[in-house]
Amino acid sequence: MRTIHTILPLLILPLFACVHRIGSRLPVEELGPPLTRLSRAVDAVAADFLPENSSTTEDDGRLLLVVHPNLIQAATAHDPSLLEPFDGYHLEAGIQGEFGVVLVCTADGSRALLEDAGCTAALDAARYREAPPTPCVFTIDPVCICSDPVPASCRHEEPLREESLE
Repeated sequence: MRTIHTILPLLILPLFACVHRIGSRLPVEELGPPLTRLSRAVDAVAADFLPENSSTTEDDGRLLLVVHPNLIQAATAHDPSLLEPFDGYHLEAGIQGEFGVVLVCTADGSRALLEDAGCTAALDAARYREAPPTPCVFTIDPVCICSDPVPASCRHEEPLREESLE
C-alpha cells in the first residue's frame, strides 16, 4: 500500500503538467529553437518556389524577397508538428535567391517578433526586443547572411523590398 502512495503521485503529476500546456500559447522567448527548425524546413524547399517567369531583382541588382503563401505548408508537409509552437502567431515565409526566411508576428500581424533565415544555426533576429515595436515586415537579407562570399550588393543601407505571389 505504501508503494502505491509513492507511485501514484508520480504518475498523476505529468498529467497535470500536460493539461496546463494544452491551449496555452508558447511565450515568444521560447520560440527561438522551434523557429530555427521551421526556417530550415522552409529553406530546404525554397528553391522549388522561385517564380520562373518573373523578375526577382531590383534595378541595382539586389534580389527581391519573394513572399509565397504556400511555402510554409509545403515545408511542413512532412512534419506538421513544426507549426505547433506557433499556434496563436502570424507566420510569413519568403525566398530570396535560393534561401528561405521565416517571420513570426503577433496574431493580428501588426508587430514583428522573430525572424530567421534557414541557413543559420542560431536565431537571426529577436525583434520583439526592439523599441519602438517594429511592423511585421522582413528586415534580414538571406542572401547576405547565407552567401559565402558575401555579394558586393549586400553592402546597402536601404530596407528590403518585398513582392508577394498571392
